[in-house]
Amino acid sequence: MGFICQRPGTALLGLAAVAVCVGSLAYFSAPVGDYPFDEQNRAYAGLHDVLVVHIAAGMTALLAGPVQLLVCMQARLRALHRLIGVTFAGAAVLCAVCGLILAGHAFGGEANGAAFSALAVLLLVTTVMGVGKILIRDPAGHRIWMLRAYALIFSAVTLRAETAVLVAGFQLDFPTAYGIAAWTCWVGNLVVTEWLILARGARRS
Repeated sequence: MGFICQRPGTALLGLAAVAVCVGSLAYFSAPVGDYPFDEQNRAYAGLHDVLVVHIAAGMTALLAGPVQLLVCMQARLRALHRLIGVTFAGAAVLCAVCGLILAGHAFGGEANGAAFSALAVLLLVTTVMGVGKILIRDPAGHRIWMLRAYALIFSAVTLRAETAVLVAGFQLDFPTAYGIAAWTCWVGNLVVTEWLILARGARRS
């Protein structure tokens, strides 16, 4: 367990991922059209199966990320690293495809739909690029692209956190807060990730 203690940031990512996944379990037991938020009942009418697959795939990818970050530090766990990587990539692609379908019906109208469409497309592109890099035996490029993919997956966490902060801390109404977070939840994640990638490269040079 020592390597886990050495990576408190990864542990925090994992805890946040678990919290969101636990909260998302309600969607699997909710009757069709009776989701946790009334806004979703109107937005996703007739898309129950797509929504459930999107959530399940997103949960899988969200949980796989922190585990993969820990596993990749252990050379003897290379086979497990590969298995988790394949699972993450498959889940991310499925999440992106379903997300693109749902984006056309997103709560908040065209602006939110554009945000989630961009998120889905970028998730698909970064995941495919990450897989492509490892297929041509470029592990450094693979790590960079998969970090970007996970940053986009982690928007499931930051979307909820930022919406809550904007509503509770800044007294914004839910539609306004959600509309802002629809963009900042993934743009902010990418900015932080790119900064970390550049900082890591600078330390190595």
